[in-house]
Amino acid sequence: MKNTTTIVLSCTVFLLAACRKDHITEVPSKAHYFQVYEVTYDKTSNSTFITAEFRKNDYLGERMQLSKDEYITVDGMLSNTTSKAGDKVYAWQFDGLDDHFFKLVKADDTIENWVAYSDVSKVDFDSRTPDVASKKEGINVRVVGYEPNGRNEIYLGTFSGPVGREILVSSYSIYLSPKDLEVFNPGKMQLTLRNKLIMQLNEEDSSKGGLKQITLNISKDIQLNAN
Repeated sequence: MKNTTTIVLSCTVFLLAACRKDHITEVPSKAHYFQVYEVTYDKTSNSTFITAEFRKNDYLGERMQLSKDEYITVDGMLSNTTSKAGDKVYAWQFDGLDDHFFKLVKADDTIENWVAYSDVSKVDFDSRTPDVASKKEGINVRVVGYEPNGRNEIYLGTFSGPVGREILVSSYSIYLSPKDLEVFNPGKMQLTLRNKLIMQLNEEDSSKGGLKQITLNISKDIQLNAN
């Protein structure tokens, strides 16, 4: 008798579970995200790389995958490339240096943010920046176009050589002496100027916060001769 009761109860539980499974309605995600939007303008290649991340609580929080009833677009387009940062980072590649519009669509809300190319200072090389330089004479470079105007904007320059050596500079009038250049072999050097601006969001996801980061890069090759 005990065995029969056990079988009947087991069958009843199975039938109830099967019946409930047929009538389950998926509950839309109620998660709220710390939004991180990064736009990198590359003046040298005339292209733009964009990423969107959604984190738990704050910038240091765990990256979150959007649920099935959520999606993010840039200028109406779903992610069209990949990011080295991983599959929880949504990425886009565009030609040109344009303004861009983000739309995070959730089951019960739509959150909109945007960036403009005009937001960031147009850091650039002075016209006197040489194409050819000598290790014996050093290199003079003047940086123009950096106008932070009290904003949260950072400029950094990087000299890189053929063997992976780098010198970082933060001055707008740069001089690399012959001694500085001792770490570089003769050959092609690349000077990259990078200007980074961090801004507040236009619209948060239920007061969870977030940020927009705009970076402008421009590079120049310099032939470094021994004499």
